[in-house]
Amino acid sequence: MTAALRIALLGASGRMGQALEALTDADPELAVSGSWSRDATALAGALADADVAIDFTDGETVADVAT
Repeated sequence: MTAALRIALLGASGRMGQALEALTDADPELAVSGSWSRDATALAGALADADVAIDFTDGETVADVAT
């Protein structure tokens, strides 16, 4: 068995973030390793153990995340 793909989910509290989290719960090959929402402050922690980050934030927030 292969290790699960670890996903950092940015925008976790939104509609798409919640949908993705539900999908990862149903798939043993995926795992949310960290999540972040605009009101949280631990972005680095959400990204620390991830293999990939998926960003479902809005346009304003993504500019902040990218820097």
